[in-house]
Order: sequence, then C-alpha cells, then structure tokens
Amino acid sequence: MMKYALLISLLLCAPLVQAQERHTTTITSTTKRSETNTNQRNARWTESDDGNELSVTIRGDVRFNDDYTDVVSVADGSFFGIKEKRDGMTRHIEISRQGNGELQRRYTVQGGAREYDREARSQLTRMLAAALRDGFDIEARARRILRERGAGAVLTEAAQARSDHTKKVWFTTRTEADNLDSDLQRRLMS
Repeated sequence: MMKYALLISLLLCAPLVQAQERHTTTITSTTKRSETNTNQRNARWTESDDGNELSVTIRGDVRFNDDYTDVVSVADGSFFGIKEKRDGMTRHIEISRQGNGELQRRYTVQGGAREYDREARSQLTRMLAAALRDGFDIEARARRILRERGAGAVLTEAAQARSDHTKKVWFTTRTEADNLDSDLQRRLMS
C-alpha cells in the first residue's frame, strides 16, 4: 500500500514538472538561476521577475538558524550576502566574520550604509523567507526538515512554495520518507 501511495504521489508531481517546463519557455520575464560549486562550498542563487531581483551569495561555510530567519555562523574567510531590487529600491545585507570571531553585519539601502538594527533584521528575515519560497537551498532544507520534523512538516512547507520546481523538490523529498501514515497519504491525495 505504501509503495502504491509513493507511486501515485510521484505521478501527481509529474504534471508539475511538465507545467514548469512549459512556463519557463513561454514567459520570459521570470528568470531563476542557481550556480553551485560544492568543492569550494560556494553558491549563488538569483531570481528575477518583472524588473525585481533577489539574489543570495554564499562563499564558504555559512549556517542559518533552524527557521532560516538569520545567519548564526560564518567561518573564517566565508561570506553571506543577500540583495534585493524591488520597486526601485535596492537593499543589501552582508555578513562575514571579524578577526575576533564575531559576526560583522552590514546593511545598505540605495547604496548608503545603515545601522544594522531592527529594520535590517526584519528585512533579512523577509528576504530569506522570499528566497526560501522560491527555492533557495531547497534540497538541503527539505532533507533537514524531513530528518528533524518528519514528512508532515515537509508537506506543510510544500504548500508555501511558489514554483512548480520547488513544490516538486518538496514532494519528492516527502515521498522518500518510509514512515508515511494514512493521514499524510490522504493529505497528499486530496
């Protein structure tokens, strides 16, 4: 029965993949690209849509808190940056490690330095949430949530995804779980 449910859930995801492929060929105003060099632990993720852009750059070892609302550690020589251009406004947050081991956070708006305060923290949380909905760090995040919180949490996250590709990754990760109960099977089928 469980294998049957897994097969059905994968078949349900197939139209999502096909729809995503048609979407990217017919609408050119949306661009998503991701470049990853796993040997050097570097990654760049960018999404553009109708003149708005959100990009994340990671060099080296950067770690987030469990709910991905903040950067909690950056190794020596590593770097985290997130930049958003939206409605004519550019915001940029950079986080690196200082010589004394503490995190150095820089926040700019329209190129001008600002204090890293409540507004900056709020912007970081908002920008990270948007990047996550659009697929930033999706594979690693999906595996971690499956491992730590189970298949139900993965299904909940999938419901918040905006792109078909991101939903497919969530559902594929979810179907890899061996501990699917009948309630989760019903939720997937509905």
